[in-house]
Amino acid sequence: MNASTLADIVVDKNTAITVYNGTTVRGLASRVANALTAAGYAKAKFTTAKWPATLDQTTVFYSKDSQAATAAAVAKALKVAKAEKT
Repeated sequence: MNASTLADIVVDKNTAITVYNGTTVRGLASRVANALTAAGYAKAKFTTAKWPATLDQTTVFYSKDSQAATAAAVAKALKVAKAEKT
């Protein structure tokens, strides 16, 4: 495995994570952000802002290829199947 391949599989628990609540369950985003913090994701926070699209399931979004491993780890921590690049 070369160095660039290793970089692609690094989980960065210092990545900024923002949790949105797209449901009618009050406080869900806060609870999820707290669970991620407890799992070691130091920069997990929640927002009361609305996500700009309708989703049919919990989804972890990431913007850079270098974040793919972290997004997959967050999805696993949340027990959700979907991490997708935006």
